[in-house]
Amino acid sequence: MGLGENARGLLISRGMVELIYLGNALGGGVKPFMGLAGIGDLVATCSSNLSRNYTVGYRLAKGEKLPAIIASMEEVAEGINTVQLIKAFLQGNGLRAPITENLYKVLFEELPIEDALQYLMKYPFSVDVDFL
Repeated sequence: MGLGENARGLLISRGMVELIYLGNALGGGVKPFMGLAGIGDLVATCSSNLSRNYTVGYRLAKGEKLPAIIASMEEVAEGINTVQLIKAFLQGNGLRAPITENLYKVLFEELPIEDALQYLMKYPFSVDVDFL
């Protein structure tokens, strides 16, 4: 969408925080997320044009609709199903995860991606890293 590397860094770091909160809610700890399977995978997924999830996000940002994207992909972008599962988990447990919630709205409720992005860019910083 033409945003710079600072915006990407903001969203990736906030994504890491959200993953840790969700992991804790599911009974996990902080340390597993700080290694290759956590932050390493997150950065690769968010940055590599070889990532299926990145491809879905990139195409959404270009204005394509999810059904057309899915129909043209040969492999599954597992993040689509994960967003649905985590959204259900959040609702059942009274938790919030702003990135997941906005992704759900973009994918399944036709929230314009620009609106979701603006919300996430303005989300308060005071909630970032209070789990350490």
